[in-house]
Amino acid sequence: MKSANRIKAFTLIELLVVISIIALLMAIMMPSLQKAREAAKGVVCKSNLKQIGLGVEFFAQDNNDWLPMLDGTGIGRRTVSDIFPEYPHTTWWYKEIAPYMEFKDHPWFDTKGRPDQHFENRAPDILVCPSFTAGSIGQPGAKVLCYGWNNRLGAYYNSRDQDPSQAWWKPWKRSKVSSDESTAMVGDSRTELDFDRTRVWGGEYWQIPGEYYYSKRHNDGTHYLTVSGAVNHAGYEELVEDCVNGGPIRWARPLRKN
Repeated sequence: MKSANRIKAFTLIELLVVISIIALLMAIMMPSLQKAREAAKGVVCKSNLKQIGLGVEFFAQDNNDWLPMLDGTGIGRRTVSDIFPEYPHTTWWYKEIAPYMEFKDHPWFDTKGRPDQHFENRAPDILVCPSFTAGSIGQPGAKVLCYGWNNRLGAYYNSRDQDPSQAWWKPWKRSKVSSDESTAMVGDSRTELDFDRTRVWGGEYWQIPGEYYYSKRHNDGTHYLTVSGAVNHAGYEELVEDCVNGGPIRWARPLRKN
């Protein structure tokens, strides 16, 4: 007598049908899973920018409302503090906010406060966008700075150009930016071996005119933090057009003088 509990075996055809159905379901679900994964990375990126914004806020509170400079070391032997004695510091924006952040004692900084450009140490997680892929710069596993400072909101001071209308070369006070809700302060930047590009957000930088230092990590665009503390998104082409036409995202507008 055959056992009533005997389990019927799958035929080869039935097994192939099951495998085909599983493969089809995976093919259907993969794009959605990929989008969900990228969305989660975007949330972390926005969180990073929010935390950077808090560091800037604390810096401004401790320094008479000054915003950090992209690079306060100036050009040649002169520093921004030499030209503007009221400005308190002379180093890079990410080092300026470090005392208020979890990476204040991070080994990524060298003795002069500049990041390790040889990738011997990994950058602090807050300064690394989770959508960044190290392979794009030929350094497998390397973590480098992923965010740049708007170079129209405090960059090198060009001592050869004394035109007072070129206010973007000078330090800014947060309260003096009338367009704080639309002007970017920090954003996803291009991340390359050339560190001068990585730390900058914007375009037409004085060293290499006509280049744009926006990333395309999030839906072919960039997340950026405004002076007011909001985090927005803009497409790459939108940012390039804004840069060329002097639009509100990159160009800080000063308060009008009475």
